[in-house]
Parts: sequence; structure tokens; C-alpha cells
Amino acid sequence: MYLKLGNPKAKEALAEGVNASEFRSLKGGRETLVNFPDDWTLAQAFVALTAPNGIWANHSDAPAAWVASDSEGLAALAAEHFGCKVRKGAQ
Repeated sequence: MYLKLGNPKAKEALAEGVNASEFRSLKGGRETLVNFPDDWTLAQAFVALTAPNGIWANHSDAPAAWVASDSEGLAALAAEHFGCKVRKGAQ
């Protein structure tokens, strides 16, 4: 299962590892692609994405501009959470 997100305020960690605490802003709009493990449930993917120190918090300083996914359920949840539209046909 994957989720692609329009990222208007992308950032990247200045240090490697899951406990990075310093980031730098990246210029311009970006797309962030998240590939979830095949055995994960929709709930696991959504929690990992939206947790306070989760995937999105470590990749952006703003809500997603749009979302696209091979899972209609995940796309709908993410779109509702971020207040954006689902982009159809984005691969």
C-alpha cells in the first residue's frame, strides 16, 4: 500500500536516524511518497502517518495539499485528516 502526498512545505532531517530533531526547509512544492509494509492494516498506516512524531510530522511543516493512493480507504482517511482532495490516477 502506498500514499503519495502533495507537500507544500517539505523538510528534511539534518541527521540520520529515526530520532532526528533538527530539520531544514526545502524550497518549492514537493511530493512525498510513503510505501507501507504489505502486511500493515489501514489503521496502522494511518496512525504511522499522522502520529505527532510520525511520518508526516517528519516530512512537512504544513498539511498535505492533496493525496493519492492505491488504497481508496487510506486516501479518504488522509484527505479528511488533512482537509484536502484525493487526486485520482496519481502513480
